[in-house]
Amino acid sequence: NNQTMKKTIFTLVLSAILSFSFAQKTVINSIADGLWLMPTTWDCACIPGPGDIVNISNNVTLNTSWSVVGGTITINPSGSLVKDNTVRTLALNTGTLMNKGTFVIDQVANYSGTVVNTGHMNVIRAFLNNDTLKNSGTFDNIDSLQNNHYLVNTSTGTLSADNLWNNYNMNNAGRLDLAYFLTTRYFINNGYLQANKFLNTDSCTINDSVKVMIDFMNAGYFKLSNSVYFDVTNNFLNGDSVFHDAMFINNGQVLIGNDFTNLDSIKGNLGYFCIVSYSANHGYIGGTVDICDQSPLTGPPYIDYNTGTIATTVSSCTLHACNVGINETAGTNSAVDVYPNPFNDLLTFEFKGTSTPNSILSVFDVLGQRVFTNTYNTNKITIERNNLKNGVYFYRLQTNAGVVTGKLIAE
Repeated sequence: NNQTMKKTIFTLVLSAILSFSFAQKTVINSIADGLWLMPTTWDCACIPGPGDIVNISNNVTLNTSWSVVGGTITINPSGSLVKDNTVRTLALNTGTLMNKGTFVIDQVANYSGTVVNTGHMNVIRAFLNNDTLKNSGTFDNIDSLQNNHYLVNTSTGTLSADNLWNNYNMNNAGRLDLAYFLTTRYFINNGYLQANKFLNTDSCTINDSVKVMIDFMNAGYFKLSNSVYFDVTNNFLNGDSVFHDAMFINNGQVLIGNDFTNLDSIKGNLGYFCIVSYSANHGYIGGTVDICDQSPLTGPPYIDYNTGTIATTVSSCTLHACNVGINETAGTNSAVDVYPNPFNDLLTFEFKGTSTPNSILSVFDVLGQRVFTNTYNTNKITIERNNLKNGVYFYRLQTNAGVVTGKLIAE
């Protein structure tokens, strides 16, 4: 899936982008709903150029791909800039895009500019960020987002994407809802993060709760701060197969719904691991962490298979009862009833409370492959099993109120 994400991002086609040169910047304001390329949309009775300062307070349709070169596009709270039915791309070169209203486009390539969103931004296909991206609003439905410089999701920001690759510096203080999250450079989480799959190969600091719906792998440096929950519904793996220098520091609470495997080093101060299924240590576990396998083959220490080293300071099922947030139905959400589960032929999702239009339901197998997706406008969704084999699946239900996830069993 990481290969798919890279391919999507690096095959951005910046087609039909207009190129103009102006002696000075012109301030242009929208005065009516209309097309970007229609002079009657603007107070100058002209068409904006890439270097102009453009202010949008009406509903403007972007009927061309566009390049911002040293200029500014500001979409005010009453305004919108929405693409037409053709694939459109916006490129920024030493320019600024400020969205306070509604912005919808297929692709954005921010080469050397600044993108700030405090409204509703929807980039359907891909967003390539080589400079600055700051989100304090709603930024959703992105297929692929690659950050090569600086990305911040503030405390009021909500960002959702199928694929997010952080390749430089990223800070989350709001909410992240991701299908696949790959971080190969520095990432700090001060908000809420939910991902189907999470892979770290560089440096992560986690200061607020994380929910991983399928698998988590750390091949770099990963620090979980004091009392922070890190909930993995399926498998947990700490190990770098190349340099064998992966380090997971647990000062918080790690809940693992399936298997635990350590190939390199785990340390921590009064952090604990709760493990539902199989546990294996082939590396080093030290510090004052507590390891508790709910179904141990041997004990103490309660590790099913140990070929590595466990320090004498490590405790086993003594610091905590190890029964909070861990069970065979981990990941369910009280806002939605899912039944029957396990299921044979039909599966129903029923919302509680208010209406939820434009809900996007996706189902993934244990490898993280999407096996089903559809959009609905009803509070009760029933789907057929079709050709799904027996086994465990995971669902992701995106609504206007947020994202609900959980585990499914087909039998």
